[in-house]
Amino acid sequence: IHDLVANIYHAPLCFSSDVDARRHFHMAIKNQQTVREFKNELTIERIGMFDDLTGKVSDCTPEVVVAGSQIQIKEGE
Repeated sequence: IHDLVANIYHAPLCFSSDVDARRHFHMAIKNQQTVREFKNELTIERIGMFDDLTGKVSDCTPEVVVAGSQIQIKEGE
């Protein structure tokens, strides 16, 4: 998670796919007040790839997977 205002990256999280990362981010926005409050200041970015067969991590240029501002929480959700 990249905090655009503080200009810091939080500790990396590992997801199996971009869809999985989006799903987890959506749930964090829905269920965590602090994340929900500042969602427009947060992005999920791919910063590397994990090979689950070799255990190796390869880096890459950070790329936005989803911005918090793109995630809409429906009323009652």
